[in-house]
Formats: sequence, structure tokens, C-alpha cells
Amino acid sequence: MARTVTIELPDELERRVLAQAQAEQISLEAWVLRFISQRLQQAVQSEAATSETRAAGREALMQFAGVLDSSHATGLDNAAIDADLARAYANDF
Repeated sequence: MARTVTIELPDELERRVLAQAQAEQISLEAWVLRFISQRLQQAVQSEAATSETRAAGREALMQFAGVLDSSHATGLDNAAIDADLARAYANDF
């Protein structure tokens, strides 16, 4: 189902769009419709590319998951962290 949309163009924009439409020998309405369609297609392609880029980045990052194997357990054990820091910086004080 087609929908009629009415837009008000500032004079300068109307002149520029009309010049483009005339140069391509199509109506103002046809030019605007094609412009909107092309921009929408570009947005969809850009969104898909962004999604693919994120997926590829996530996959690349996940190949390193589990690579680090420390000799002792790590986590939220503050006492162990404090002890490690004290040993590491013992000579600095």
C-alpha cells in the first residue's frame, strides 16, 4: 500500500533537488523517492556490516579466552590480592 507524504522543502534545498531531478530527467517526486530508497539501503547495509564486524571482533577476541594460566587462583579474594601487591611493591617503600 502506498502512502502519500507531504514535505516542505526550504527554497534552497528545493532548488538543489529540482536541479538534480532535471539533470536526470525525472520528476522531483521520483528523485526524492529514489534518494530515500538508496539512503535506506545504505543504512541497512551499514548496519549489517557493523553487525558482521562486531561478530568477527568477538570471534577474534574469544580465541584468546582461557589462554592465560596463572600459577594460582585469581578472583575477588582481597586478602590474596593485597598479599600479592605487598610482595610486588615491598622494595618500593
